Amino acid sequence: MKQPNLLSVLLTHLQVPFTPRYAARVFNEMSFRSLFGFTKLLESYGIRSQGYELASVTDCTSLPAPFVAGLDDGSYCVVCAISPGEVTVAYPDGSNATLAFTDFSAHATRKVLCAYPAPDAIEPNYRRHRVEEAGEAVKPWILAATLVFIFSYLVISEGVTHSVWTIILTLLDLAGIYVSYLLILKQLHIHSATAERVCGIIQEHGCSRVLASSASSVMGLFHWAEVGMAYFGVTLVVQIAIPAAWHMLAAVNLCCLPFSVWSVWYQRTKAKAWCTLCLTVQSIFWLQFLCYLAGGFVSAVWPLSSGILLLGAVYLAALLIINRVTSYFGPTE
Repeated sequence: MKQPNLLSVLLTHLQVPFTPRYAARVFNEMSFRSLFGFTKLLESYGIRSQGYELASVTDCTSLPAPFVAGLDDGSYCVVCAISPGEVTVAYPDGSNATLAFTDFSAHATRKVLCAYPAPDAIEPNYRRHRVEEAGEAVKPWILAATLVFIFSYLVISEGVTHSVWTIILTLLDLAGIYVSYLLILKQLHIHSATAERVCGIIQEHGCSRVLASSASSVMGLFHWAEVGMAYFGVTLVVQIAIPAAWHMLAAVNLCCLPFSVWSVWYQRTKAKAWCTLCLTVQSIFWLQFLCYLAGGFVSAVWPLSSGILLLGAVYLAALLIINRVTSYFGPTE
């Protein structure tokens, strides 16, 4: 849903049918950014309006609510109910407040806009806009269903389900992707209740201390959370799409094991803090190794084929893409 604005808030309290998406668009495209322009916009909804400059703010107690009131900071609010002792207001950001009239009058100006909707007041092309909004709402679900179908089809058709070890490896990759996602949220300082809850299992604020250290990135170029996302993401895709490459994935996993040992050593001796999410990733590496070993993929690693170079390039490309995407969401330090 689009961010509320003065138009959508007023229409809500006037009980005029509207769609948030269209209301946000026409409000942002309003030709005259003034109460005059706002009155023209209301006309398109079948709402007659009249602006007044009151002799005193106290005179607004006689106006029919809801109406628009100016504030001393240049913004506006919608007065939903008013009496000499109390005022209920709705702000353009969608928040509401009940104020003592003296507090309201201390910040209100004498400019108001009263709205008088016709009995058949409604958004232009309302039904069409409702259909469009419904379509926008189901798009994410259609995408999710499509991805689940593609994933399920590949898992079944490419033989992933033929072995318990390959099934477990696929589940471990999915878990690794999720944990790496939580780490990226921590890296970007984006609050996640799940991430905070998991991070506090072993040591309170342990994840934050480890992720704030200089060792949380590769030479300051890539954060280990991004490396983890690239590793698990590419491994998952290759596993379900190219079964012949399982032995190469086992080789890549072997390369991750020394890093996991170093990570645990660093947290204990240098950072002197434990990152639960980081330890979870390291545990997944070792669980994957046991599955590759039990499934016979480790014994097939040698001799390495030239395809390992292509696989390495795919990992690097994924890492560069993930790094570029995360750079758009804020600082990573």
